Amino acid sequence: MDVDGKPIRSLDHYTFGTIYTHYYPKIYKYILRRIGNPDIANDLAGQTFEQAFIKKITYHPEKGTVSSWLYAIAHNIVVDYKRSARNTVSLDALSIVPSSTDKTPEIITLSNETTAQLNRALSKLSERERKVVTLKYVSGLANRKIARMMNLSDQNVGVILFRTLRKLRRIMEKSD
Repeated sequence: MDVDGKPIRSLDHYTFGTIYTHYYPKIYKYILRRIGNPDIANDLAGQTFEQAFIKKITYHPEKGTVSSWLYAIAHNIVVDYKRSARNTVSLDALSIVPSSTDKTPEIITLSNETTAQLNRALSKLSERERKVVTLKYVSGLANRKIARMMNLSDQNVGVILFRTLRKLRRIMEKSD
């Protein structure tokens, strides 16, 4: 592999910046074709280069090109994303928050009441359940990052999220 006509032998900061500039649009398009959502594709492309930068020491030019290495990382990130997306339910799916974009006084009041109701329901969860839900839906972290932070497996995080959201739904329905 070469960038600007020069073979790549190592991935120093300068070279990595050049690689990022050269390959980001290609990796983004690759991910976008598989995911279909531009915002998520942008996030996952960023994760691809973050992982590549973290693991740049593992790149060996004799084993393959930089492009094949980057596409392999992107592929794994897409697979992980799709796997975690299958195992989670969004808070919107719980019908907790009104979906209207109109901010009439009635909607604002309803939204405030719903937020208060949601906060009461969250207070009934265990500390671990609250932390996982908060990291996922407030901080926007991927299951893999949550798993690393909490010393859990990716699958365990998915199961905890699924069960916790189901539990939240029941709590919210009882309080209606």
